[in-house]
Amino acid sequence: MTNIDFSRATTAAARAVTALGEARETGWRRMVEMIEAATETRCAAVPLAERLIWSAKEEAARALVEGRADAAASALIEAEAQVTGEAPDVLAARILCKAGSHRMLMAQMSGLRRKAAADIAGAESPAEVERILTDLRAALVQKSDDAATTAPAGAEGIEPDGEAML
Repeated sequence: MTNIDFSRATTAAARAVTALGEARETGWRRMVEMIEAATETRCAAVPLAERLIWSAKEEAARALVEGRADAAASALIEAEAQVTGEAPDVLAARILCKAGSHRMLMAQMSGLRRKAAADIAGAESPAEVERILTDLRAALVQKSDDAATTAPAGAEGIEPDGEAML
């Protein structure tokens, strides 16, 4: 008679738990990658060095529009306006509209990430994790399409310049 050691055997339930854990880990990683790709696509036409000054441009634009710009804020907006040929106040208004649009898109991306992460954590099967990622991908495409075709609040009277960002 052969002795069989069952101490290392795994049950179907144990394999399912392991598979679900692996699917969740992979799902979280893919979720982040998809959101990173979606946000990078939105910003890809703008060099990183320029992106790093977006908050400074927004603050300078806000100060100019509100009539409280100091010399540094005015210089920042005027330097770009001189190159583009725009009036500084028009450029400032355009920057503020784009900043608002970008901020809203990022808030929506954050919401999509948080919802997908919670859904993945609550998933009961690898197939459910995959469905959640499929739904996320569709939502990201929709948000990207919406952002490309919807003018931000306050954009009335401001002509688009063909650029996606600040």
